[in-house]
Amino acid sequence: METYIRFQTQLRCSDTGRPAGIFVAAGRVEDRTTLPNATRERLHEVLTWFNRNLTVPKLDKADLRCLFWFRSDSQPVISRLWELAYLLEDEGVFVSKVRTRQPGMIVYRDEHQVAAKPQRKKQALRV
Repeated sequence: METYIRFQTQLRCSDTGRPAGIFVAAGRVEDRTTLPNATRERLHEVLTWFNRNLTVPKLDKADLRCLFWFRSDSQPVISRLWELAYLLEDEGVFVSKVRTRQPGMIVYRDEHQVAAKPQRKKQALRV
């Protein structure tokens, strides 16, 4: 069974309250007016690499709240994600890595990533 990796932050998505993913966080950091020029340039370089090498899928409206997970065997992407994570952490945004074999109901898949509807948390059985 394949393993998937998600890079998420302590920042929260305003519409779901879930931890924001690494690209949402990168966008927020990039928008900071106080961001040092050298950091802004490096962040732009890394994000440009992703724009050139990672597909941004067109999702149906019903799937817009999907979480994106990266395939653990996609090493070029994972390496660049770590680079992005270090840039964000230098700007005070903590990034954590989460692994799973069950990302939820997959609605999109390519050679680097999947988009999946999160599974609802199962309620504990009361005895």
